Amino acid sequence: MAGGIDLFGDDVDSVRSLVAAVAKIAGRNAAAIHKLTEQVDRVVATQETNAIAIDRLTHRIDRLSQSVARLSVGAEADRSVMRGIQTDNQEILNHLKGKP
Repeated sequence: MAGGIDLFGDDVDSVRSLVAAVAKIAGRNAAAIHKLTEQVDRVVATQETNAIAIDRLTHRIDRLSQSVARLSVGAEADRSVMRGIQTDNQEILNHLKGKP
């Protein structure tokens, strides 16, 4: 009977060792999951920051496009005025030189 008790004791020791090993693995897994969760949180925060930056840049580009459009209209008007002045100057020169 003593041999049977020894085998039972060996089984209990094996189970204890197995439970301890599983607990270690579970602890490492929990730490790894915690670390991954922190990394995902940082990625999400970065993505949100990037989305905000993209939105701001989009608005700035829109404002810049509007400014460029206004400058283009203004430049076209200036060019038209300059052509008129150039035509007037040419007419004055022609008149001074006696050309019709």
